[in-house]
Amino acid sequence: MAEFDDNMPARPILGIKDVLRVWARADVGGWMVASWLMTEQPELGGRTPRQALLDGDGPSVADLARAATEQLAA
Repeated sequence: MAEFDDNMPARPILGIKDVLRVWARADVGGWMVASWLMTEQPELGGRTPRQALLDGDGPSVADLARAATEQLAA
């Protein structure tokens, strides 16, 4: 699952709640959010939002999620 780390047992990724709150305001399905989390983003240096969260870059991922949801609303 995109929202959990790779440890055993898996734990929620730090910062994922903030990102999911942003997406919850958009009228999109869960698969779209999962796809976005796993798609490389140039704004994150080619990392996926999931990898950026794992790297501790939560604020940048939340900002990018806000930008993405604003584009969808336009």
